[in-house]
Amino acid sequence: MKFAVKKGFVCLPLIAALAACGGGGGDSAPAANSNQGTNTGTTTPTTPTTPTTPTTPTTPTTPTTPTTPTTPTTPTTPTTPTTPTTPTTPDPAPVTNPGSTGSVSAPYVMTSTTRFLMMGWAENSAMGLSTPISQQADGAVVLMGDRSLSGDLAVQEIAGDASYAMGRWNYGTARRGIFTDELKAKEAGFHYAVFNGVAVFPTSGSYSCDAGKFTLPSRTNGLGSLLAASTGSASITFSAGGANVQATIESVGNNDRKIVTTTGVNTPLIGPDELLKTGTFASSGSTGLIATVAQADAGKLRVVVGYQTSLDFGNYRGIAVFTCAAQ
Repeated sequence: MKFAVKKGFVCLPLIAALAACGGGGGDSAPAANSNQGTNTGTTTPTTPTTPTTPTTPTTPTTPTTPTTPTTPTTPTTPTTPTTPTTPTTPDPAPVTNPGSTGSVSAPYVMTSTTRFLMMGWAENSAMGLSTPISQQADGAVVLMGDRSLSGDLAVQEIAGDASYAMGRWNYGTARRGIFTDELKAKEAGFHYAVFNGVAVFPTSGSYSCDAGKFTLPSRTNGLGSLLAASTGSASITFSAGGANVQATIESVGNNDRKIVTTTGVNTPLIGPDELLKTGTFASSGSTGLIATVAQADAGKLRVVVGYQTSLDFGNYRGIAVFTCAAQ
């Protein structure tokens, strides 16, 4: 094939000349190629196969844009708790007059030796009386010197006879010199004893005393129950040197128990107007007692005691009166 193409290509002018002259002959192109002159005198080259258009590379998939992480939800600010409303403290229920308690066997009779003892909050008095007292029908003493209880009043633990009277002011208007206190049964109150002094001490003899009469000891400061309870004992021994008074008071309250006593105090009372005082009696937060000898009916004597004691976190004061007979 290749040579035929070359031969025909070289002889092209000759063929054209022969044809013009009417001649011909010689080596003629094979019949198979007789059409070549009709065309261009050359073999049409095989049209090259159009190269396969290369496959356009697949556009790479655009990577998925990573999802922007969800911004975490800002935590909700916790609601500020509502400040609880402070409950309104209700007005305390009115305290009504509780009424008086106790009784006497006879009205008290004053003498030239009448004295009184008063104990309570900011009160610790013992003195003689030259002015009349005032005693109600139930035996409550409501006036002694410049101490008085008036208005709608009540007196607790009333006791006595013709030679003494005792009780605890619990309700009413209490006046003590220049001071005024409105007692409404929730306050401690004031304890009193009115009694007659002994004219002259005997120079010998011993007296044993009964279980005594007591006002309920009341709290004068600190914490704890308003009232406690007390029991006690007492005795008197006389000599030429005077009266040796022994007294012991045991008080119970606030799950506590305390004793105040004269035990160990051997200093005798030289005369009837004297008081025996132990330790730091009447000092703030201290314990102790005061005691004196009083006259009773039928040849008997009395030991009158004012005391204060400490029960747990509270301080208490009260009065006790013992009746004593000769042994």
